Amino acid sequence: MHGSNRPAEFDAIRERLQYREILTILDEQGTTNDKLLYRWLIHVGLAVPARKLETMFDRLDDEGLTRSQRIETTRVIEMTREGKEVASGITNLDWVEPPEPPAL
Repeated sequence: MHGSNRPAEFDAIRERLQYREILTILDEQGTTNDKLLYRWLIHVGLAVPARKLETMFDRLDDEGLTRSQRIETTRVIEMTREGKEVASGITNLDWVEPPEPPAL
């Protein structure tokens, strides 16, 4: 049976959606912080453990989509121009779910 790959496929889809949601919020807000994004992902049904979320923020920074800085215990995250291009769908990355096309 081919069902053995389904958990891994599901996890990969979920992670792409988590990245999409982070970029969507940053596109709308410009700047936010890790605590608000953590709570928002829980609210929209895309909860991620805090330690994994830190790794995701690191990847976004490393790929140039965001810039982060620590202010005491809070990580402040800012969208870059490259991040805006991915958020809007101008640029596609295989690890970020593309945005939904606008409704007609």
